[in-house]
Amino acid sequence: MDKILMIGMALLLCFFCVKAQTVVKLESDIRPIVRVQINGKVEYMIIDTGSSINILSPQTVYKYKVRIRTQYTGTVYSAKGHTNAVHVDSVMIKIKEMEINQFVMINLSSITDNILQATGIKIAGILGTPAIKELKMIIDLSRGIVTINKNSETTVSTD
Repeated sequence: MDKILMIGMALLLCFFCVKAQTVVKLESDIRPIVRVQINGKVEYMIIDTGSSINILSPQTVYKYKVRIRTQYTGTVYSAKGHTNAVHVDSVMIKIKEMEINQFVMINLSSITDNILQATGIKIAGILGTPAIKELKMIIDLSRGIVTINKNSETTVSTD
C-alpha cells in the first residue's frame, strides 16, 4: 500500500512539474530562432548559448522607442573583435508571457543579414546565457523545441 501511495505521489509531482513547463517551437530547422513579443509586437530572436549577454539590434531599439541608458556604456568582446554596448531600459520582451530582462544594444547587422539570408527570418536580437538561465531553457534542437521552466523549482528528467 505504501508503495502504491509513493508511486501516486511521484506521478502527481511529475504532473505539476510538467504543467509548469512551457514548450516553444523553434521557427527554423537550421537556427534556434524563437518568436518573442517586444512591447506587444511579434518579433524573432536567436538563442545563442555562447553569448554572455542578451542583445537588441539598434533597429529594434529605435523601432520600439526603447530608452537607452546613456550613463552606462561598456565594451563587448567577440570573435570579430570588440564593440561598444549600451544598456537599454523600458522594453518588454516576452516568450509565451514570460518576461526576459537585461538587454544591451549592439550593432548586429552582419549577423541579422546572415541569418535572414540563411532562414528568411529577420531577427531583432540575441537571447544569450542570461535569458537561457532566467527562463531555465532546455533547448532540444533534434525535436525543434525549447522548454521553458521559469516558474518551476523542479524540472522533469527524461533519462
